[in-house]
Amino acid sequence: MAPRVIDGPAHAPARKRPELLATQPNEIWSWDITKLHGPTRGLFYDLYVILDIFSRYVLNWLVAAHEDAQLAKEFIEDAILTRDHRDTLTFSRPRGAMRSKRSVS
Repeated sequence: MAPRVIDGPAHAPARKRPELLATQPNEIWSWDITKLHGPTRGLFYDLYVILDIFSRYVLNWLVAAHEDAQLAKEFIEDAILTRDHRDTLTFSRPRGAMRSKRSVS
């Protein structure tokens, strides 16, 4: 019996990571929520941050006692209104899909 020959890789191809390329400030913003240790054991806070991908500038941040969808929505809307970029902006969330302003709010 002849050995079996398999053409191509024996595993699934590597997943291509999405790349965001901003060519100017305020074109693509990225936002995320990170856990911060509190002053006592087991107490955590959530740090909400929005970054400009081009300049890496922190556009907005907020520390909250817990993660909340309504708070996140208001946080993003505040950043958009403060900088007046309602229609020309793309949002990205690491480990998540890219979102336009309309799909976030």
